[in-house]
Amino acid sequence: MMAERATLISARRESEDNLVKNIITLSSGLVALMAGFVGQLSVNFSTLEFVLFSFSIGILVFAIIAGMAESYFSSKAYLAQQVMVEEYYSRIISKFEEPKANRFVRISQIISFVLFVIALISLAALAVSLAKDNSNVRQTEPTTTTPSATTTPSTVTD
Repeated sequence: MMAERATLISARRESEDNLVKNIITLSSGLVALMAGFVGQLSVNFSTLEFVLFSFSIGILVFAIIAGMAESYFSSKAYLAQQVMVEEYYSRIISKFEEPKANRFVRISQIISFVLFVIALISLAALAVSLAKDNSNVRQTEPTTTTPSATTTPSTVTD
């Protein structure tokens, strides 16, 4: 029974760690791509688009920070649990309590995930706005074809 419980706890922690690692990786990649996108293209952002772009980058950076905080608190929680196990088997304590760092692990996981989702939503809004502006420009551009000039034969009389 204890071996199964230990396996389940280990699997849960691994999946939580993988979630946060993926959020950090995707957020970092999106920040780099967005910076490259602006650097390579001469994009004229409207005020709303500039705010959405800046907001998205800022939120992604905060998602990365929250993910890194989760890793920090997670290592603190693992250390605290190891100390508790040693104290339990040394008969210093008689029962286990959840380490206080676990609370911060959960909070930072939630914050990281929520910030990542908010950033994706703001990026989607930016993409819609840019696509809308692009389609409006295409519709209002004058046609570049010129009608061919027709010439009528003229007769010259002396």
